[in-house]
Amino acid sequence: MDEFEVAPSESFDSRQALTRMLALLRHLIDMIAEFRETLILTSGGDPADPVLDDAFLAARSMALEDVDALIALVDAADFTAPAMVEHRLQGEALRFKMLAILAAYRLVVAAQPSRNPGMSRGWSLYRRALRGTLAAIDGPLESLTAALGAKQGLVEFKKALEVLLDL
Repeated sequence: MDEFEVAPSESFDSRQALTRMLALLRHLIDMIAEFRETLILTSGGDPADPVLDDAFLAARSMALEDVDALIALVDAADFTAPAMVEHRLQGEALRFKMLAILAAYRLVVAAQPSRNPGMSRGWSLYRRALRGTLAAIDGPLESLTAALGAKQGLVEFKKALEVLLDL
């Protein structure tokens, strides 16, 4: 998923934007899983932690189920409902948040070590780019789960990934 797009103002659709954001979150989780030994299971040169790996894989499975459930809720959501309006999950306010996610994600794409093996900062830059993109998703994701009354497990899983990426 190299392409995360944000529509121009005149054709911006909140439902589509939030669905794309959730698809991007799924993609980021999968990317972290693919390179988990380098990105989150080791720190300071220590060997990978098998207990953390097992826990990550189990939690990842639940998080991906939560993504699917949240996409279904977004699909059925009334974007004129007071909670959606209160959390600014529509219009230019949401579009701005999506553009921030796009800006952060562009660095992830550019920094992928597998695409740019000669990069001098390699994994550290990639880790930072992933953290930044996950952080950009924070606000809209938390607002969305609050507005829809959704479970918070996905939000908490994402925050745990941010912590592990920061080690």
